[in-house]
Amino acid sequence: MRINIVKAFITATIAMLSLNAANAAVTKVEGLTGQQIAEKVAAMEDGYVGESRKLKFLIYDANNNETVREMEYFAKQYENRFDRSIVKFTYPAQLNGVRLLTHSKGADDDDQWLFLPSIKKVKRIATSNKSGAFMGSELAYEDISIRQLEKYQRILLGSEIIDGVESYVIERTPIKANSGYSKQIIWRDQTNLLEIKTEFYDRKGDLLKVRKSMDWKKFGKYWRAQTVEVFNVQTNKRTVMELSEIKLFEDFDNVNFTPRRFQRF
Repeated sequence: MRINIVKAFITATIAMLSLNAANAAVTKVEGLTGQQIAEKVAAMEDGYVGESRKLKFLIYDANNNETVREMEYFAKQYENRFDRSIVKFTYPAQLNGVRLLTHSKGADDDDQWLFLPSIKKVKRIATSNKSGAFMGSELAYEDISIRQLEKYQRILLGSEIIDGVESYVIERTPIKANSGYSKQIIWRDQTNLLEIKTEFYDRKGDLLKVRKSMDWKKFGKYWRAQTVEVFNVQTNKRTVMELSEIKLFEDFDNVNFTPRRFQRF
């Protein structure tokens, strides 16, 4: 137990020192705003039509014990960025058939529903619960939302070299007060605007977790990270997401992204 406490203390200390060093290294950037960069990213993401992929979650507790979750992901683009997605669990057996439906709503709170085959019921996820952990991982339900342009206000803090890459450093704060985060700090590659790292701060303003996006691969004009790691600096837990079999321009006309029908997909 003592070793775990010391390990957690060292990890938190390193994260704090890294944050202070990062803030000191940021230099001013002229001629751009955080909102303009976000709009460029939004334009890059537009036009995918429909997307599918397989996901594997490797979930590690503070003692590095591993839990595996496998799922399939389907998303469809709608007008005004009101995209819809379904996450369908395939492993382990007790979660097989569990589905999460998300309706993105622009600046408004997203709508989400969870289908539990064990009781054959669809449960709407309340706005107050969206900061909760998604199936035991370090992702929150609100992290599942896609193309979140209107949900945040942004400030370009400057430029910094991270992992050898000259990056924009952008602070974004949620417009809605019911978010589980007070702010996020995002590092984006200046050459292609891909996300390198994001820090999430809890409602008290303390660093909560760090997300790193890696192994980027291009599909046509669209980039997708094939490995994403989220590390919770407060609990010493982490989740590694492995993405595979990524397909874009999918025709999902036969998929019903509605709360009455998605459980049959």
